[in-house]
Amino acid sequence: MIGIRESAGINDIIVAVRLAVIFLFLVFAAPRFSIANWVTPENPDGLFIPPNAGTGIYGWSGVVRGAAAVFFAYRVRCGLRHRPGSQAAWPRPADRYPSARS
Repeated sequence: MIGIRESAGINDIIVAVRLAVIFLFLVFAAPRFSIANWVTPENPDGLFIPPNAGTGIYGWSGVVRGAAAVFFAYRVRCGLRHRPGSQAAWPRPADRYPSARS
């Protein structure tokens, strides 16, 4: 068995490798990016965030809508993962199954 220090050292190495791969991807992919690909019929000016086409469609309202969807999906997932562990520590007959109520 390995101890906490060895495990932390291995974890540091894995994190360094992951960061190096992301950095290398950015270095080699950067020359291939073209802002001309952003120009579409819906975005004629080629803006990074296209103009608003209605509530929650493109624009900043679309960014907020997408962020809210990701946030709530993450929240429900974490709630479902957390409840079985808490049930193992403090079992209650009424809550046998995990739910999104958390």
